[in-house]
Amino acid sequence: VRTFRNDRFLALNDGSTGKNLQCVVDKDTLDAEVLRKLNTGAAVEVHGTLVESQGGGQATELVVDALLLLGEADPEEFPIQMKRHSLDFLREKAHLRFRTNTFGSVFRLRHLLQYAVHTFFHERGFYQMHTPIITGSDAEGAGEMFRVTTLDLEDLPRNEKGGIDESKDFFGKESNLTVSGQLEAELGAMALGQVYTFGPTFRAENSNTSRHLAEFWMIEPEIAFADLKDDMALAEDCLKFVLGYVLSNGAEDLAFLEKRELDAEKQLPQAERHDAPLSERLKAVVEARRHDIYPDPFATNADFQAYILATSGCLMRVAAQALGPADDQVLADFGYAAGVANYLKALPELTEAGKTHIPDTSEDAVQLLAHEALLKLRSARKARGKISKKAGYALLTGWQSGAVLAAYARRSPAIAYGGDRRGVRLSGVRLLGRSLLQRW
Repeated sequence: VRTFRNDRFLALNDGSTGKNLQCVVDKDTLDAEVLRKLNTGAAVEVHGTLVESQGGGQATELVVDALLLLGEADPEEFPIQMKRHSLDFLREKAHLRFRTNTFGSVFRLRHLLQYAVHTFFHERGFYQMHTPIITGSDAEGAGEMFRVTTLDLEDLPRNEKGGIDESKDFFGKESNLTVSGQLEAELGAMALGQVYTFGPTFRAENSNTSRHLAEFWMIEPEIAFADLKDDMALAEDCLKFVLGYVLSNGAEDLAFLEKRELDAEKQLPQAERHDAPLSERLKAVVEARRHDIYPDPFATNADFQAYILATSGCLMRVAAQALGPADDQVLADFGYAAGVANYLKALPELTEAGKTHIPDTSEDAVQLLAHEALLKLRSARKARGKISKKAGYALLTGWQSGAVLAAYARRSPAIAYGGDRRGVRLSGVRLLGRSLLQRW
């Protein structure tokens, strides 16, 4: 029971939808004691005739012939009433929060998401694997692990060196809750070709943020004979399929959550609100083409030359911070040369694959760029003479600028995704430059 108004209109909900069924009760035919107990949260069984509704707010209603009270709910004690409850309050009433509209919508959508994930992989020939939840593997050090043991923590057995005697434990060795099913899935992919895991995962990082969970369900596909582009395409296709399925089959619950979000954002400054409603943001992802997400990086040759200068120059400036200001120009010159040379090396492949668009790719234009690169390279060598070890590291970083350029031309999401193209390019290059220097 959700509400009972005027001793006549009973609103029922069985959890299958966010909408209630209005039941019209004849109070003269029901026991007064039963009517008194039709409070929010009570469980009832009703029989009657479904007719067209005479009032507003619903298309049909049930004219009740018989009503059986299955369970009572004392309004003085039952905490979930027909009003808006905060999430903090519901967190303390976790056993009853499923009865609210918010959590009902969340878990119905969660079911659709989970079903769509399995459907996506099944239709593409993947086999699901159930990997161990209790394991002795840390899966490439994926995260802090929860320990699983049957040992008496107040009386731990010790070995000769004074450490814990793991041989006395249930498995005879240290065991933990899994942080990933990747290792087992890799073995499955080597035999079955395409597999995926979708199961509980545990991380013991003690961080109380919205981006850290102690327990969650993780999707991990493993594919034999695939490269990074195949992985990227699979992830994008999966996301679009799953969101599209929810938009098609969970419109009612999405509309409720969208209204809830809009109501909550009314209290926020305009700058902190979403640019579009929830459903529109999801549709934008589903309908986006790869060209929309990873835009054409170079509309003109001038744009290309400006970018390659910014790319290599930025990387070289990062390197120069470690080498000293005197080397800045030399490193920038070489960065330009290395970037152009590496890009030209990749250009035929990119052009043939249709992955990039530079209007002027004639032989003369290419030769001009190559000539400029050669001049820059010669000036760099002449200025430096013998290249030091640190400068050598910087030169390697310069070559990586070409790899960045080629990756961007291939519309790599690591760099290409974002609004302001120039800002995204430079910030991505800076991060890559720093990581490369740290690695070397």
